[in-house]
Order: sequence, then structure tokens, then C-alpha cells
Amino acid sequence: MPTKTDAATKPRRAYKHGEPIVGTECRKMEWGLPAPVSALAAWGARAIGSGQGFDLLYDRQCAWGGKEDRARIGRLLNGHVLKAAQREWRDLRDLGEVASDVHKEVVLYEDDEIVLKGNSNASGSPKYGDPGYVYIVAYLKNTETDGATR
Repeated sequence: MPTKTDAATKPRRAYKHGEPIVGTECRKMEWGLPAPVSALAAWGARAIGSGQGFDLLYDRQCAWGGKEDRARIGRLLNGHVLKAAQREWRDLRDLGEVASDVHKEVVLYEDDEIVLKGNSNASGSPKYGDPGYVYIVAYLKNTETDGATR
């Protein structure tokens, strides 16, 4: 006899720790920093500062844009962009250029296709060992930019 299934009984996909999740669309950046309105698509997250730079949480991420553009961001992030951005955040932190108790937005990665920025928004306290959050946005570039954000 067939059984009834609903959202509560369907298996949930297990996400690997630190994996960018870009499949679900949101209307605005609920997590992370704002992206330019002119961007083709964007992904944002509120990560936790760590020894490797920052760690992602599966439930503190958001993406907007078309399905194909969100998939492209995911491929770029998983391919090389995220690791490069983590190293850059770690290096800037170790040099004292960024800190968890200082509000400073920095470009962590940029090439012809994508930009990834980060900012701690003064969310931590290094004096007490609190690494704070790292608010992140990655977006696909568009040839026309107007500076507005969403």
C-alpha cells in the first residue's frame, strides 16, 4: 500500500560543513553584505571567524538571481573563489588589516566574473577570544554598474 509523504518525512540533503548553498532564491540579501543591484546574481553569508579565515553555516546563507547564474556562483565558489577568500581574510587578519572588533569592508577576491567582499562589522571581541562573524557577499559582475545595492 502506498504511503503518504510530506515535507516532514522527506529526507533532507546533508550539507558538507562550509559548503556554499546557492540553490534557494531569496528576494534580498538576508545574510551577508548587500550586492549591487546591477549584479547578475549574488550569494551572501554570515560566517564565523576561524583559524582558516572563516567557516560557513548552512542556515546563514542566501542567494538571488536566475537559477543558472546562482549555479554559476556555486561552481565558482566551490571551484576556487571561496578558498582564496578564506586565505585572504586570514592573511589580512594576521597582518592586522581586519579585526573582529573593527568595521571594515574589504575585497577578498575579484576576477573578470566575480567579486567577493567581507566585513566583520565589529561583531567580535579578540580580547576575549571571540572571533566574531564575517559578513560576506559574492556577486557576478555585470558590465553596467550603478552603485545601488539590494
